[in-house]
Amino acid sequence: GDSEKKLTVAVIGDTLDEVDETYTVTLSGASNATLSDATGVGTITDDDDPPGLSVDDVTVTEGNSGTVNAGFTVSLSAESGREVTVSWEAASGSGDTATEGTDYTGASGTLTFAAGDTEKTLTVAVTGDTVLEADETYTVTLSGASNATLTDATGTGTITDDDGGGTVSIGDVSVNEGDKARFTVSLSQPALTAAVVSVSTTDGTATAASDYTAVSGTMLTIASGGSNATIEVQTTEDTVVEASETFTATIAAVGDLPTGVTLGTVTGTATITDDDSALVSAAGTSVIEGDPAKFAVSLSQPVTAAVIVNWATDEVLTDTATAGHRLHGAHGDRADVRGGYGEVDADRDGGYHRRR
Repeated sequence: GDSEKKLTVAVIGDTLDEVDETYTVTLSGASNATLSDATGVGTITDDDDPPGLSVDDVTVTEGNSGTVNAGFTVSLSAESGREVTVSWEAASGSGDTATEGTDYTGASGTLTFAAGDTEKTLTVAVTGDTVLEADETYTVTLSGASNATLTDATGTGTITDDDGGGTVSIGDVSVNEGDKARFTVSLSQPALTAAVVSVSTTDGTATAASDYTAVSGTMLTIASGGSNATIEVQTTEDTVVEASETFTATIAAVGDLPTGVTLGTVTGTATITDDDSALVSAAGTSVIEGDPAKFAVSLSQPVTAAVIVNWATDEVLTDTATAGHRLHGAHGDRADVRGGYGEVDADRDGGYHRRR
């Protein structure tokens, strides 16, 4: 009288996300009956959530040349019984500071996880340079996952700058009187952002307004990626004979200097070379016999310091002098020519001297 019996197959549970699976129950060896449908299909319906996909953050030091690879690890939170795929792209987002094509090579691709795989690596090439800059970032983004969910779809790539500290300094300069003194302000190595300094002059032995035109707080900019900038200070032409004179130019930072940059030599000296000269002349004179002869000694143009000259007379036979008498040569005291004029006494003991 029985028309139905049940058999039991134990299905093993797991946490593996997988396709629904089947197995077969087969009847055989029937007695007192025929087999009209000897097979039954058992279907195991998967009830596990798909694993999550995430990408990590990576930091690399850039180097001075060539490229270094930043390897990002993309992970599944658990093994999957299915093939998992996901697309990725390395690019700069709105909050990133690295420049694609300059600091790193933009890239994209697709990762495929075979059943049982849990990790894959993608690579971004970071470009080395010698530019002073802050650490920079870019972003790797996952998208279009199949058989998985995106639990952490973005990874931050950080490029650590290794170019050390730079300095901004001003140099010395020499200039001919009347020309422009060109001070060069230099950056020891290029920086990612502009370096702005102010320049002010100070008197040394040269005096502003009379020897040069002073500057005060003049802004000077070394552009991003540049190595130097120049400021010109006009010197004054004159006809005064003088020693070389100096003044200084001092730099100060305006706002923040580029990352890694500090002030180096802040004062440069300008030396103004004088291009004037003066002639020393002695004028002739007349004198009453027996009186000292005074000769005027003069300069062709002013000088800033005393001019000292030695003097001496030569014996000269004159047509009008008494026969047998000549002027006795004199020498000795130096003429101090100040302000362009001085006198010498040609006869220190006041008379003619017989000469045999």
